[in-house]
Amino acid sequence: MSKPPTIVSVPMPCGSTIEIVAPGSFHIPRVLADGGLKNYEVHSTAAALALMERSEGAFYDIGANIGVFSLCVASALRRRCHAYEPFPDAATVLDELQVRYQLPIAVHRKGVGQTAGQAQFYLSDRSDMSNSLNPNFRKHRGVLDVEVTTLEIELKRDKPAVLKIDTETTEDQVITGGLNQIAHHRPSIIVELLNEAIAGKVRKLLLPLGYRCYAIGGGLRLQELSPIETSLEGDGRNWLFSPNPLDQEFADTFNKWRGVLFSI
Repeated sequence: MSKPPTIVSVPMPCGSTIEIVAPGSFHIPRVLADGGLKNYEVHSTAAALALMERSEGAFYDIGANIGVFSLCVASALRRRCHAYEPFPDAATVLDELQVRYQLPIAVHRKGVGQTAGQAQFYLSDRSDMSNSLNPNFRKHRGVLDVEVTTLEIELKRDKPAVLKIDTETTEDQVITGGLNQIAHHRPSIIVELLNEAIAGKVRKLLLPLGYRCYAIGGGLRLQELSPIETSLEGDGRNWLFSPNPLDQEFADTFNKWRGVLFSI
């Protein structure tokens, strides 16, 4: 028997509230119901808001799920967001929110990878947050044929300010598929790194372009880190690759948004 839908009212960092209606099996709405935005990757969300506030261009949410990052950026800053999610049920939730609340979010029902075309998307038997184009990431309960695009294609359409990449162990492939555009536009990149193997691949791609790596989990640390010390818990999975050194002004902006998120 399927679970009843999760319905949760989530205060946004702009002062408004968004009501999310999602399938009861979805993980993120349950997390939000238990503690709001401060219960879900709060430091990474604060970093995204701070980066967008200080940059020109659009926010790219790669592996958006129901689009919490896009919802925050679009509602708080009214900035353009491009959310990529190949899982139809999750994309539908975000699509309905975008329409209902008139948010500047373009929902793209496709994956992002190293090459464009068709691919198999594996539905995790553990959580909707573990769906992946990588067949070996988790045991899966089903497979979908999905469209896959590349950042080389997508970043030509709208200048990127910030990329958030969370694709369950294919993050290096996403970056490889857009390396020329990344080198050209030099957006800030928030990326999930679940293990040292993925971290090493991402470092080899971005550090030669002059990017610097910073820890996000537990609060921003302004010192650069190498090698990356990976953690498998919450925000500890997310790292910020910045094309420029972070300064105290950025830290102050980050702390402002973190304070807002913890207060709502």
